[in-house]
Amino acid sequence: MKTLLLTVAIALITITIFSCGKTSVTPTTPVKVDTSTTLVGSTLIVGNWNLKKDSVFLNGASNVYTGVDGDHFKFTKYSNLYIHITSGNLVDTAIYTLSSLNLQVSWTNLYYSQNGNVVTGQSNSYPFIVTTIDDNNLVLTSNVSTPAGQRYERLTFTK
Repeated sequence: MKTLLLTVAIALITITIFSCGKTSVTPTTPVKVDTSTTLVGSTLIVGNWNLKKDSVFLNGASNVYTGVDGDHFKFTKYSNLYIHITSGNLVDTAIYTLSSLNLQVSWTNLYYSQNGNVVTGQSNSYPFIVTTIDDNNLVLTSNVSTPAGQRYERLTFTK
């Protein structure tokens, strides 16, 4: 019995000594990469767009958010959309589609904020139309009928 306890004690000490022998571990920083491997058909809106204003009108009532430094929508060439809104520290990850026929863009959120809590799940944006696009400006508009009434939204971006 003493031999068994001595053998177990020696084994534990040996394992402890040799398992802690890593002296040069280099920490790695994860890099945000595109999660899709399918290239978009049109790269018209690809880029990092700074949100300047988000105006929503529903049944005559309006809600206007004026963007601040750090607010952006990043559309990638692989159909990924990364949204960061500084107010509320909101970060959304989505997959977007852009129809080259009518310049309609919409996205499916994979992670989104709900009442300040991050939720894993899917939600779909309303369809937006690219109404203005040039090297430095992007305007997306949406005009849809909802159960709550007619809803109009205008997203204004700059580079």
